[in-house]
Amino acid sequence: MAYRGKPFWSWNGDLEQSELLRQVEVLGAMGMGGGFMHSRTGLRTEYLGDAWFELIRSSAEKMHALGLEAWIY
Repeated sequence: MAYRGKPFWSWNGDLEQSELLRQVEVLGAMGMGGGFMHSRTGLRTEYLGDAWFELIRSSAEKMHALGLEAWIY
């Protein structure tokens, strides 16, 4: 499918890799074409910190493996 939705994916609170990867699978199952990882008010994981970048990397890799586009907003 050439055109699919890519929603803003709000990241806030304490981010957990297992939960983010589960959400990636949900985006794929819903037929989305990917998503925009969007840090929001209430984020407790340090923005632009080492853990944040690791979560971006693992989420983007999972999205790529599922044929989804990963964007940072």
